[in-house]
Amino acid sequence: MKIKTILLALLTTCSLTSCSIFNFWSNDNEEKVVDDKTLCSSKKDIITNHTYIPSLNACQRLSDQGDLNATYVLGLLYTDTSILTSFLDPDTRVEQGVALVKKAADGGIVKAQRSLGEYYADQKGDNENAVIYLQKAVDNGDTDSLIDLGTVYENLGQCQKAADAYRKEIKQNGKNADGYFYLSLLHVTGCKDLNKDIGKACGYFALAQDSQIKNTILKVLEYEAQTGEAAKKNSVTSELRIIHDYETKNAAKCESSKKKLQLTLFD
Repeated sequence: MKIKTILLALLTTCSLTSCSIFNFWSNDNEEKVVDDKTLCSSKKDIITNHTYIPSLNACQRLSDQGDLNATYVLGLLYTDTSILTSFLDPDTRVEQGVALVKKAADGGIVKAQRSLGEYYADQKGDNENAVIYLQKAVDNGDTDSLIDLGTVYENLGQCQKAADAYRKEIKQNGKNADGYFYLSLLHVTGCKDLNKDIGKACGYFALAQDSQIKNTILKVLEYEAQTGEAAKKNSVTSELRIIHDYETKNAAKCESSKKKLQLTLFD
């Protein structure tokens, strides 16, 4: 800080042409050129750094050169209506963005495969295509997509496949898995090919409380309380209340179920 203060004082006492120290000071603060790869690193970085238009242009240049990662980021920029790409044609840009994400997904970009699968499930209600792309992401090593895949199978009423996906995620992530929580809810509701089993639900939830998803549970409950979702029959709040009521009356059974499940999940 002392050096910087002295330099500033010197600059005020000499002309721009005669003061040689000025060249040193200005070179030290020259604006650095940011390359396209940096500008198009990720949507998160673009939003954080507020480089929307330069990044959009950089991603386009890289995509035109065949960079599928850039194609994926460009697709995300097109489809996100909350960021500064509103100058694009609003009637076509989301459609174009999805096409770009699909191109990246079909080219083997794992993040694009997961994003496209989530888009089909959440935005289009197209669970069949959601399964296809989420399974591709899983096959390429994205274990987090197993949770998304499981929820899509639940939407299709294929609970055994959903349970299999959650169990695979647990085997991959161990104590830090999210699958415990999703299995607990699944056994509360059940569906066509998997019966309700509150004992198992209680055991899985006990394991979930030891996992990284504990804070997520609290956030979900807080969200449901604030939005009124908690009053609905199939809300997470109501399902967890069923588990809690069972555990209150059957604490020993719940603990036994937890221990059995812990053994079978990793056999």
